[in-house]
Amino acid sequence: MTWAQIKYANGDIYSGMMMKNKKQGRGFYYYNNGDIYEGDWDENKRHGKGLFTMRRNGETCKGEFVKDEFTTGVYIDSKGSRYKNAEHPDKPALNGFFKKGRLFGYGRIDFFNGGVYEGLFKDGKRSGHGRMVFVMGGENDSRSGETAEYIGEWKYNLRHGNGKMTWQADGSRYEGLWHMDKRL
Repeated sequence: MTWAQIKYANGDIYSGMMMKNKKQGRGFYYYNNGDIYEGDWDENKRHGKGLFTMRRNGETCKGEFVKDEFTTGVYIDSKGSRYKNAEHPDKPALNGFFKKGRLFGYGRIDFFNGGVYEGLFKDGKRSGHGRMVFVMGGENDSRSGETAEYIGEWKYNLRHGNGKMTWQADGSRYEGLWHMDKRL
């Protein structure tokens, strides 16, 4: 293996290890749009541990890449919310992973406002059983800082199916069916 620096016709730059004229081992790839990948390569593909940073919005993917695709680790969106795949506590077949930038299986979101979701995902959306701690309100909201917890079923990021919601401020709760984020 040898170290090389290559500037491509489109303005992209690769700086790192090469073997048989292919990116191999550790390297940095600077895209002409400002995005940067720093990490492992195999046969010209991002493969192994790496960090991909998107300049236009500050989003990052840090973890494992397989054949040029981010598969496991932490994705941080432009607002600062952290999405992480995780191992399912009871069913290894439901262990989380990323595919085409979306979370599937078991995972966790730590939202920028302090809210937390842990549970199942499908196509990047909360779907299946999960637990969500909501942090209510904003700067001009009298409920700012109050929390509520929902444990139950989700569909397309909405509470849907059996679930229990508990509001921490007064201890009130609703347990029963939900349909598209509305109590029935």
